[in-house]
Amino acid sequence: GVNGGEVVCGVLGGTKPHFDIWGDAVNLASRLESSGEPGLVQVASPLYDILKDNPNFSFKPRGDEGVLLKGKGWVRTWWVSQANQMTQDGLPLFTDVA
Repeated sequence: GVNGGEVVCGVLGGTKPHFDIWGDAVNLASRLESSGEPGLVQVASPLYDILKDNPNFSFKPRGDEGVLLKGKGWVRTWWVSQANQMTQDGLPLFTDVA
């Protein structure tokens, strides 16, 4: 899953530091990923609203009411792919996925 929004980031640890990010946008992206399907990319409203008019992307709503996400309830989501890259049944087709 892919999402957009505000996050907080920082470096943790003194002997073995690592970088991490936190925030609702990160949590939603994680829920989108765990509720997705192999080979497909799922986005929620924040990113869909930014990309929907971009001719380089195609979108297909996921269900009539979206998807039920743990800790979020029903969230409206879309499958996204490169423009004109949909299968016959309307799902995104990713030709460059290994």
